[in-house]
Amino acid sequence: TILEGDNRNHEFEAEFDRVNLGLLPSSEDGYALALHALKPEGGMLHVHGLASGGNEEEWSRNLAQTLEKMGSFSCSVVHIERVKWYAPHQRHIVVDIRASPVSC
Repeated sequence: TILEGDNRNHEFEAEFDRVNLGLLPSSEDGYALALHALKPEGGMLHVHGLASGGNEEEWSRNLAQTLEKMGSFSCSVVHIERVKWYAPHQRHIVVDIRASPVSC
């Protein structure tokens, strides 16, 4: 299901396998909503963001930790795509995050 447009004010059911957070310079406002939209068994988040050139891995690890603190998923970095330079020393990246349910 593709829901076009800005979905930050939409109330989602937990029914999605994948959520694309494609806002620049930051999609941080959508993190909680994206986690809530994932199925209880988890899924993939595709998070666009800006990282300092050379620090893409650190930015991605911090993103996974931030997402874990927000919900009931264990989050791990699956892939980092370096899209293009956005500004001097700022790289547009897309981080694929696997969100898996936390087992007690």
